[in-house]
Amino acid sequence: RTRPSWAARAMEEAVDRSWLVAWLREKKKALFPPDPDHTFIRDLEALRRQPDHAALLEGWRPTTRPILRKIFRRRELPSLFEDSLQYTRFALEQFRQRADRDGANLVILASYTVKSHGPMIERLSQIAATLDIPVIDHVDYILRQGARLGDARWPHDYHWNPAGHRWAAEALLEYIEEHPATCDRPTGAVTLLEPTAVFDSGRARGSCRSATGTTSAEGAVCR
Repeated sequence: RTRPSWAARAMEEAVDRSWLVAWLREKKKALFPPDPDHTFIRDLEALRRQPDHAALLEGWRPTTRPILRKIFRRRELPSLFEDSLQYTRFALEQFRQRADRDGANLVILASYTVKSHGPMIERLSQIAATLDIPVIDHVDYILRQGARLGDARWPHDYHWNPAGHRWAAEALLEYIEEHPATCDRPTGAVTLLEPTAVFDSGRARGSCRSATGTTSAEGAVCR
């Protein structure tokens, strides 16, 4: 974060000491709310001026405050967001490692909110395939019921409604019935990579150690 200006520090001091100043500031915010796009761009440019963040933000210059989920619908991600794929892989590795430890099998139910946006489900499926985790297609199941994707959510937001929850449970049950071995204890564990890296401005660097203790020069999480 950038250090606040002397004027901002003086205002905070006045707000702390005077109820009148605090009341007037709240009234000003209510009457003249800040432009969220302007605020976002201002803060982003302040970060860009800091040497630790300049390289990370290189090439990403939005003109309005972005909706993050829409960024991940793109075929090509800005470099700033590429690390999120490695973090996703790491999270799934941890789930897989715990499932192996507990003698369980792991599956992923890809919600219709993910499958509806092509690149999102493609990236998830690619990561899951490297860890031998099957992905269940929520969208395919809903469409096979003769329903529309909108029938699975509430009218004014994307949370599942009762039908969406039912179809998710039925899709999972269908997969288990078609793959009964899912309920068996796994016979072997997948060798996973655990990061032994330090994070430098959001970038993971260093080596990765496998579950067997073998260290490699680079790994998927640390790359």
